[in-house]
Parts: sequence; C-alpha cells; structure tokens
Amino acid sequence: MKTLNVVVTGGCGFLGQALLRALAARRSLAGADGTAQPIGRILALDLVHHPALFTDPLVEYVRGDAGSAVLLPHVLGGDTASVFHLAAVEPQLAETDFDLGMRTHVDGMRALLEACRAQRRPPRFVFASSLAVLGPRPDVDDDTRPAPSSSFGIQKQVGELLAAQYGRQGFVDARTVRLGSVVPRGEGPADAPAHAHADAYADPARVASQVARAARAAHRVAVPFPLDAAFVAVSLPVAIASLIHAHDVDATTWRDVAAVNLPGQSLSIGAVLVALARATGRDARALVDAAADGHVAASPRSVVAARAARLGFPVDGPDIASIVAHA
Repeated sequence: MKTLNVVVTGGCGFLGQALLRALAARRSLAGADGTAQPIGRILALDLVHHPALFTDPLVEYVRGDAGSAVLLPHVLGGDTASVFHLAAVEPQLAETDFDLGMRTHVDGMRALLEACRAQRRPPRFVFASSLAVLGPRPDVDDDTRPAPSSSFGIQKQVGELLAAQYGRQGFVDARTVRLGSVVPRGEGPADAPAHAHADAYADPARVASQVARAARAAHRVAVPFPLDAAFVAVSLPVAIASLIHAHDVDATTWRDVAAVNLPGQSLSIGAVLVALARATGRDARALVDAAADGHVAASPRSVVAARAARLGFPVDGPDIASIVAHA
C-alpha cells in the first residue's frame, strides 16, 4: 500500500511537537485522491532541538534552517506528499529582529515552496498563518481585508500571498489557515533583544500561560497590557485538530479558498484570572501587575469564522474554561 511522506517545519516548537503527537497517533492522512492513506514517515525540521522531544518510529528529526534552499531539497526529496509549515518566530521577536523575521517568514517561505515545486506531484501544503494579518481591529470576519500593523503580521501576509500564488500555478495544493493566539505557550526566548515597542507586540497567549502558571504557583507576574485587553484565543488541541482538518478537506471543497480565519474566543487576562479562580478557589489578581497604558496591538479582538464553520473546522466550547484549562 502506498504511504505518505510528511514534512513538518518548526517540528520542535510547542505547536510542532503537538502536531507530531497527533499525526503519530492517527498514522494516516488524506491522500491526493481524498482517501485515507498510512503515513510512512514524518520528517520534523527545526533549527533548534531540545532534549525532551517526542519520539515515535514514524518521526525523524532533521536539524537545520527551514528556509535553507540548500537543505530543503534533501529534506523533501522528491516524494513528499504533505507539508505542514509551522516554522516561525514570535511576534515580539519579529519586531525586535527585523532581519530574522524576514528570513524566517518571507525568504524561508519562498525556499520551502520552491522545494515543494520540485516534488513529483504537488504536495498538500498547510500554512499556519495568523489573524495578525487582519490587524488590530475590534471585530473581523471572512470579508475583512488584511491590514497588518506589525512586522509579524506583514510577513505572514506575504507568506499567504506566496502560498496562494504557488497554489494558483498548481505547484502545491495550498491550504492557509489563520490561527488566533494558541494557549498554552511556553516561555519566550531568553535572548530576545530589547526594543522600545516590544511590549506592544507581546504574544497574549504566552502572557496568559505565564499568568496561569504564576497563579497556580502563587508567584507574581507582570502583564504588559491592561487586564481587560481582548484577544482571540484557541486551545492547543483545537489548533492541532484544525491543522489536520485543513489538510484533509477534499480539494474540490477547498478550491478557491485563499485563507480561512479559524474560530476562537475573545479572551482577556482578566477573564483568565476569573476562570482560574473558579477552577482553583484562589483569587490571584493581587499577584498580577498589569500595565495601564499598554495594549495588544497586532491582532483582532474577536472573530466571526463562518467559512471555517461551513468547512467543518473544530471549535472550543463556549466556556472559556475549555481554553484556560490548557494554559
């Protein structure tokens, strides 16, 4: 029986590790004809490895730059059927290190798409974009035009355009999904350089996870924006299920879909604290030092995702506890 070779960029990150676990548990994905086919191999590509990586007989790790035009042809070979492109830098780091953000999100995307173009048949290409491409609006829906206001959002929009162009040319079967802030998140890079505007681009999901960990351990924590500043959040399990669903939607249904805004809940750090108090019986608000004049600048505060609903994408429960429980 024919098997599928799969490549996951950013495979050692928190999202990549969760996806590897899910793919290894499933052991199959939709093939080019839409029927389920067994996965033969998953190559996880990442520049940085750590000692606690997920292991499975299906998974092989390759250490290297996911944007290397020299390395990528060797990683993909000529028979890669599916690519999940998760490699990215944090929004804050994309702002503080402009060159790194451009190399990762723009140059790396072009190099990866070129490697996909060289495959024997066009691979399914799932691109994890971001609602940040829509900018800092109160509400967005499927008709909202991109208007990014951060380096991260602008670079992700360029990635979307490249994926759409390579898809239009028939080089890949492109499936772009725009994620909100995925909870939980790990700690940020310790060596991120200082920048006058860095806090305005801090990842709210990372802040929410830091607050949840600090509250459970009764430690103080600083929040770079007001407690009522809203952002769109999605739990890690639903984010992973959405990436796999995007891959498996049949090509006829996906045709003419440029990008899908994924559903998420409008959340704030204040709401996280309330949910944690209900779950633990402890009020941790006194442990949180919030900035009165900061703001979550880069992304929408709520989303209506009708197209995703029509395509059958999963969604978190209506109670924010379903997201906070994973923080």
